[in-house]
Amino acid sequence: MESLYKFLNNYSSLYAEHNGKIIGCIGIVGHGERAQLRWFLLDQHYRGIGLGRKLLQEAID
Repeated sequence: MESLYKFLNNYSSLYAEHNGKIIGCIGIVGHGERAQLRWFLLDQHYRGIGLGRKLLQEAID
């Protein structure tokens, strides 16, 4: 798990945790005034509850 945190810290990323486990993450690469969404992953057991929407909104903000 520690290696995953190190990987995420190398990028502009957001992640969601539950009980010490990463259950979702978004990776973003900056391009000057713009940004590019590189990945958006969410554990299937946490879909449909609005968590993905919250992560994406946080990334946009």
